[in-house]
Amino acid sequence: MNTKTVVVFLNNSFLLYSIVFIISFVLGLTNINLRSRDISLDNVSFSNDSFFKILLNNFLLGLSLLLGFIFFNIYNVIIIFFNGLFWGFYLNKFFSNLGLLNSIILFIPHAILEYYWIISISVYSTKLSFDFYKFLNSGFDDNSLFKNLVSIYTLKLLSLILLSAIVESYVTGSLFNLLNTR
Repeated sequence: MNTKTVVVFLNNSFLLYSIVFIISFVLGLTNINLRSRDISLDNVSFSNDSFFKILLNNFLLGLSLLLGFIFFNIYNVIIIFFNGLFWGFYLNKFFSNLGLLNSIILFIPHAILEYYWIISISVYSTKLSFDFYKFLNSGFDDNSLFKNLVSIYTLKLLSLILLSAIVESYVTGSLFNLLNTR
């Protein structure tokens, strides 16, 4: 494959991942009957413990998406679908139990960052799947897969996970606490 074909495919993969996410998000918003769970202000807490738990969960998700190239990103499509479904479901629950303003404060600040890194890592993983294909076809001589896997760009993508966990744990928590002290 030439470079132009790869770029077109990567742009299309961004669109595909986004469409999968949006469709599943809308399905979740329309309250597909997933495990019913009450969400109240009493169940919401922000602490250092939640930061490390969020960071670990997000890091494991990011790493698994990055390594999705091994399965030619079918895994990533499935994970993005279920993430969108759960985000929509929980946002629906937030709206119905906490109101619009609390829902926006609890959800939007970190969701924007999280959506960005989930889709970006998946698109990069798609690029890595091309490198993986070249590696397999070269008789294991082409090392571009390893160069790209262990790169500054990979580090930047993974650092977005840290930023997202900070925003979810501390910024969202501070905004939420500020709102509830009035």
